[in-house]
Amino acid sequence: MRLSFGGSDNKLTPFDKARVVVLPVPYGKTVTYRKGTEKGPEAILKASGNIELFDEELGIESYTIGINTQPSLDVNGLDSEGMIDAVEQKVSDICNVNKMPVIIGGEHSVSIGAVKAVKRQYKSEEHTSELQSH
Repeated sequence: MRLSFGGSDNKLTPFDKARVVVLPVPYGKTVTYRKGTEKGPEAILKASGNIELFDEELGIESYTIGINTQPSLDVNGLDSEGMIDAVEQKVSDICNVNKMPVIIGGEHSVSIGAVKAVKRQYKSEEHTSELQSH
């Protein structure tokens, strides 16, 4: 069974209908303090089935924008540079179809590839304004 963010089986979770794409990145190779960060994405997805779906501040059920959860990115066996490259490519793919990527990891370094991809995708002022209007 593949886990989905929010545990939702609604009609808005298919990739083509979703506006947000959750990308689990189970990476923990360069952790120096506490081992086990590679188990973070699975734990977050399991716990997300218990969250309140109604957002009191927005006054809506936020899942209705469509939240797709991708299979975990296969970063097992990659060094940190390879993992960063894999995350950057996958996040670029998500951005290229005008969806908002949400990365859950793993260790802090999973952010590097995501930031590189988003920076490249939305480097112009035109794109920045476009994002703010959504």
